[in-house]
Amino acid sequence: MTTTQTPITAVPQRRSVVLYLASGGLSIFGNALAAIVLPVIVLTKTGQIGAAALVAAVTAVPQLLAAIGGGVIADRFGRKRLSIVADLGSAASIAVLPLIELTVGLSLGWFIAAALLGALFDVPGMTAREALLPAVARAGKLPVARLSGINEGISGLGMLIGPALGGLLVAAVNPTTALWVTAITSALAALATALLPRGLDRVPTDPADQAVDAKPFGPRAALADLREGLRIVRREPTVLWLCGLTVGAFLVIGPVVALLLPAWFVAVGQPGLMGPVISAIALGGLIGAGVYTVLGTKISNRVTVTIGLVVMAVGLIGVMIFPPYPVLLVAAVLAGSGSGFFGPVFTTVLTERIPEQAYGRVLGLQNSGTLAAAPVGMALAGFIAEQWSVVAAGWALAVLWLIITVGSLASPWLRGINQGGINQGGINRTAEVEEAR
Repeated sequence: MTTTQTPITAVPQRRSVVLYLASGGLSIFGNALAAIVLPVIVLTKTGQIGAAALVAAVTAVPQLLAAIGGGVIADRFGRKRLSIVADLGSAASIAVLPLIELTVGLSLGWFIAAALLGALFDVPGMTAREALLPAVARAGKLPVARLSGINEGISGLGMLIGPALGGLLVAAVNPTTALWVTAITSALAALATALLPRGLDRVPTDPADQAVDAKPFGPRAALADLREGLRIVRREPTVLWLCGLTVGAFLVIGPVVALLLPAWFVAVGQPGLMGPVISAIALGGLIGAGVYTVLGTKISNRVTVTIGLVVMAVGLIGVMIFPPYPVLLVAAVLAGSGSGFFGPVFTTVLTERIPEQAYGRVLGLQNSGTLAAAPVGMALAGFIAEQWSVVAAGWALAVLWLIITVGSLASPWLRGINQGGINQGGINRTAEVEEAR
């Protein structure tokens, strides 16, 4: 962190916003494309169904640690800098695979090594980019709620187009060659971030913060920064509750998309119908983010979260009863639409209630929770499905979300979500202190 805030008035306002959105969109698109292409390559090269699952499993712990540590690094050394390094690292971890294929040939060990390398960069890069959003909104003179909604919508579009293009590339060209597209998009994302104005993510600090930052950075300093982030979150129960709500959404949606829907369509002998349902959930998220972009500055966060909770509950129950296919598609859109509200609301509330110097740490903690939630949900759903049935597992997740919904609607934190925070009006608390001095 630095001691001064560089004025950005000389830079056209739209440039920062466009570059930021382009960077995030390219990164998400590349990751979504790789999620389709990589399992196909692993299965093609190894001939082992369990190999793809093994590659995903070995990255779980590194991703979790990288999510926590990435937030600390972003706050201390700069969100823009970490975002660039992370995208370049992701590009390298993908580009190395076709290069190895051309030389010594790919094996399961190389896939695991590349996956581990990518795990160290992907989540910290996402955390750094999310923490950069309020500064971009300030530079572009946009409300955080609006920019957050647009960003969420572009991410949803990337998640929608990436898998579709990945499938086309796998069918049209050598799957390993298709990885070059992912590597190029990550490199372009780094370039877009690098073109953001210098000093964009600099925040003012008080003398105490400067003294801390002047000390050598090591494991003790990182743990101290992390503890401070935890203390900040505990002082803001509304932010902590929203973190829990987001984790709960991943706990439910993760196993639905990755386990129960595939298991259901395979069981009924129609696996080809699964893809449109997954796309419908992504489309719903895009719709939810678009609605928030338009209405986020006009209606309260309490109303927005309430709508999201109820719509997601209706959609999720509709999906989990496995109705006729057209109804299932509509329910999938509703489930995705409801969940699409939570990310932008969280970002908006975060900027109101958390000191800007701690954005990275708080987002890192939240991202680590969402990373851990999906495997836990899959283990729970898998156990119920094995003991009883896929339908029983679906109903268990639907009931779990109903409990979360009812508890959230009755929560005092939802009722107080519209109360002003320490950064109310988009003004950083430290800046107010400095001005008062």
